[in-house]
Amino acid sequence: MSLGVDKMPLPRPNTGNATIHNLELVDGSQVTLRNVTKSTGKWTIDVIHPNINSGKRVEFKFD
Repeated sequence: MSLGVDKMPLPRPNTGNATIHNLELVDGSQVTLRNVTKSTGKWTIDVIHPNINSGKRVEFKFD
């Protein structure tokens, strides 16, 4: 079973200059790549999966 994707989804419409890509996998996982953050870092990847961090959002921030 493959949970990946073949290409990056198009950015969703938003206000301002943010770029936000949302992806929902067949297992219910949600992954978001965005270039807007309230703290340090230029990009953030958010992951929500029931088996990771009790289903709470996990953020990876990087420049």
